[in-house]
Amino acid sequence: MATAPLHIAVVDDHPLVRRGFVDMLSGWPQGKVVVEAANGLDYEERCAEVGHIHLAVVDLRMPVRDGYDTIAWITRHQPRTKALALTYDPCTHSAQRALRCGARAFLAKGIRREELQRALHTVHTADFYYNTYVDRALRRQVEEEAAMAHPDKLIASLTPREKEFLLLYTAPGSPSIVEVGRRMGLKPESAEKLRQAVVRRLGISDRGEMVRFVLVHGVK
Repeated sequence: MATAPLHIAVVDDHPLVRRGFVDMLSGWPQGKVVVEAANGLDYEERCAEVGHIHLAVVDLRMPVRDGYDTIAWITRHQPRTKALALTYDPCTHSAQRALRCGARAFLAKGIRREELQRALHTVHTADFYYNTYVDRALRRQVEEEAAMAHPDKLIASLTPREKEFLLLYTAPGSPSIVEVGRRMGLKPESAEKLRQAVVRRLGISDRGEMVRFVLVHGVK
């Protein structure tokens, strides 16, 4: 008895890129694309029309609802659906963030047809697809967890400017990046670069967790 093909969704805001991934999966005997969506909200609406999705290939950078939030939404609301993250910028931080949201694979957009199909098959059958990006992300996570046991080292790793940003960013009232930049005499984009530097130093991207870190460890 033949097995019904897996239902696949491709979520990407660029029509040509989205169509390219759909074409890469055309003729694949194990599955077929039943949903094409331009962002996470579009995906949510289209799923209501077609029913259960087995595998969702999700671009991380999209308007309206980006890939991180889309994967987190899938994890919460569609626990039987397995999401694979796609990105033009396959850095360790992006991989960590995608995995925390619930991604079962982290893939570069330059992926070849054979690897994409192998990743989909592996995620469906083994629940997770490992590659060098995932390996680096998991290693980094272990290193960060070890470092968190020694917060003094993390605090000492901050430059004076980064520490100044951290204290302003976590101040009561939750000032915006624009406001923090104004107080530091910086343009918003420069303040955002400082935020990214602090994220890399501490391994914390959530503002609430930064506030907790500052309060618990007495950063001054």
